[in-house]
Amino acid sequence: MRTTVQLRDDQHRRLAALAVARGEKGFSTILQDAVDRYLDEIPNEDEIIRDMLDARGMIDDEQAAEMKADIAMRRAQWRND
Repeated sequence: MRTTVQLRDDQHRRLAALAVARGEKGFSTILQDAVDRYLDEIPNEDEIIRDMLDARGMIDDEQAAEMKADIAMRRAQWRND
């Protein structure tokens, strides 16, 4: 798919030089590789939800109450700052 991407001049120069060094006509392949790496590094929403659901029951009621109280106290302090 074709799309337009805004790059800084220095990024464009470095990508163009890298493409020439690789013997490629343009730098689309380099950008595709970079996007693939980025997408592989960030967790997807399904993984986040699954991890959150797996964490259920990891703390007891007393710990949960302490955490809630701590959060409430920090929110109150933050609003006053």
